[in-house]
Amino acid sequence: MRQFFLILSLFTMICLISYSQKEKSGLEKAIELSGKYPLNDVIALNSTVKINFKKRKNPASPVKIYVTTVNKLLCLDAKTTFYDPFFYNKTQKLHRISVVNKSNEYIRHKIITSIYEREGIFYDDYKVKIVSIDFNKKGDMLTLLSKEEYPDFKYFTSVFFNEYFPVEQKKICIYLPEWLDMEIKELNFEGNNITKSISQHEDYTLLTYSSTDFVKINSAENYQEPAFYLPHLLFACKKVYNMKDTITMFDSLQDMYTWYKQLINEIDNKPYMLIDLVNNLTYNLATDEEKIEAIYYWVQDNIRYIAFEDGLAGYKPSPACEVYMNRYGDCKGMANLVKEMLKIAGFDARLSWIGTRRVAYDYTLPTIATSDHQICTVILDSKHIFLDPTAKYMPVSEHGEYIQGKPVLIEDGINYILDTIPDVDYLSDLHEIKRRCTIKNTDLSGECQHSLHGEFRQWILYFVNYTKTNDRNNMFLKFVNQYSSQGLEIANLKTSDIEDRKAPFRLDYYYTLKNAVFMTGDDIYVNIDIDIDREYTTTLDTTRIAAYLFDFRNWKHTINELLLPEGYKVKYLPDDLTIDNDYYLFSLKYTSDRNKIILEKNIIIKKPSLPADLFSIWNNNIKKFREHTESQIIFTKIKENE
Repeated sequence: MRQFFLILSLFTMICLISYSQKEKSGLEKAIELSGKYPLNDVIALNSTVKINFKKRKNPASPVKIYVTTVNKLLCLDAKTTFYDPFFYNKTQKLHRISVVNKSNEYIRHKIITSIYEREGIFYDDYKVKIVSIDFNKKGDMLTLLSKEEYPDFKYFTSVFFNEYFPVEQKKICIYLPEWLDMEIKELNFEGNNITKSISQHEDYTLLTYSSTDFVKINSAENYQEPAFYLPHLLFACKKVYNMKDTITMFDSLQDMYTWYKQLINEIDNKPYMLIDLVNNLTYNLATDEEKIEAIYYWVQDNIRYIAFEDGLAGYKPSPACEVYMNRYGDCKGMANLVKEMLKIAGFDARLSWIGTRRVAYDYTLPTIATSDHQICTVILDSKHIFLDPTAKYMPVSEHGEYIQGKPVLIEDGINYILDTIPDVDYLSDLHEIKRRCTIKNTDLSGECQHSLHGEFRQWILYFVNYTKTNDRNNMFLKFVNQYSSQGLEIANLKTSDIEDRKAPFRLDYYYTLKNAVFMTGDDIYVNIDIDIDREYTTTLDTTRIAAYLFDFRNWKHTINELLLPEGYKVKYLPDDLTIDNDYYLFSLKYTSDRNKIILEKNIIIKKPSLPADLFSIWNNNIKKFREHTESQIIFTKIKENE
């Protein structure tokens, strides 16, 4: 009997252990995870990416790459529709997208195919398939499978751990064959607790990366590119080892440059079609600088920039003659046209590849992911002059924020030159506002002058020249009003030469701000800071993990002068304020100088991006700054015995 009870107890214990280890149902998991992901209707319990390689006989592209992804999805809410985008172009094949249930039965789903557009840029062969999956109830689990093929190794560049939905558990498995030499760069792993294991097999090495809790990839206004902050792997296929020989792919930057050079060598530019144009532009110009400017500005003004790229394969420029005849082109075509025209004029002009500030990589790893833009470089007296004709109304001596400080790969025959675009600080991009005003009854009335330099000047010149002549006055009024309080009345508005790219752009006018003055008893209350500063005082979402990108580093400097009203003296001046750190400076300073009050205000953006971990500090600082800008000056009537 004792033995019987012992066996029964053991059996009961085994049953309890088995029950406790039983996998939770979908509904139980959904209830458990709903609190963790309150803003998401669907998550992936696990996501597995498998990367396989196949040898090809094509010496130009001896490796074919397959990427298979399996996402086990869980519905956290009631009936809902889940969407997942798949991006592809002619350099890759999307073989299969399927959805199955727990019984491996195929589930009907919708796929919407469209041309991919991002920030107004259309890609002629870059498309997106959006998978639409209907979930019936909370706790439903479905598996989404996809398989991609990259026939050419060059276009397989990276794999991210994050998806467009939250992922509980992620695994990336790389089946690296012994005949392939591949470099894999691990980026942004810090703080993500990613583990890596390596196991050797008969003819391949298995690399497995595992981790948990990945937020979804977000894209929004002023977001930094995911490659700057999300964990991912960057790939460079270097060599393929055969029985008799070794095929070199992108083993070095020189190998990648050789491929770039081969592409541009294939272009039939037909430069004879441009000779008359170049001669007319440079006729009677005495200096090299004048000739370069004439050609560069002509392309800026006469070739319409169409951001119409050829997907990831967009590394071969359109022929210069074609861009000239069509009067439009993308960055590659416009840079190529400038190059050919400068060569006709006798200059040493070369195409150059660069990664804009959207690119997180430099040229330390040979991958085409390092470049997303082309410009032209002129070598004159051993100096490099960088010309980007897509930057409308930018003078020769200046460069847009999006390429400043970035490495640039310059054409140099069979070799290359690696240089860096000059970087400038916020002092070059100045918007200065000077006002002089007086109190007239309950109004502020005076004159104002705007002086715009650098990116500010380039920005306003672009919009002015793309606005119809009859509409320009309204455009200037909108410009003034976006920087000033509502209700501002403008008169006698004048501007400087809208064709001058070099000089600061000037905007002068007289203004009246109605009901800006409050009088009570012997006192007058007035706030002479009539700026809005909306673009610099935005409250940032502290839950997001991506840095906030400003349009560019800049300095907005405002000086407001107010004449003391006759018969009054200063009773109260607001306190000064200075908020200064490595990323920005906000300051307000009030000065009483004889018969006038001077308010000097500075808003300086020192760096082009603000890290997410500083958002709370930013929000507190701009709250303090806004409160100070609302402060009022108090004047009081001078008594007879004073």
